[in-house]
Amino acid sequence: MKIPKYIEKLLERRARAASTFIEADLAIAGWLEKNDILVDSDDILMGACSLGEPYASIDHIRDAILNHELSI
Repeated sequence: MKIPKYIEKLLERRARAASTFIEADLAIAGWLEKNDILVDSDDILMGACSLGEPYASIDHIRDAILNHELSI
């Protein structure tokens, strides 16, 4: 069977999106670690929440940053 052109495009699009995600995820995790901000492992380093519930993960990380600032 020949691979449909639209499937080839979707595969490439998914690979590019994954690369972009991984790059941003590593940068976020590095910054959090540098600043001693703890977050659930589901929210960083390709955790389940960061992939499956990205907006909830954003909220979790934002809350951790804001709560860390309050505790300083």
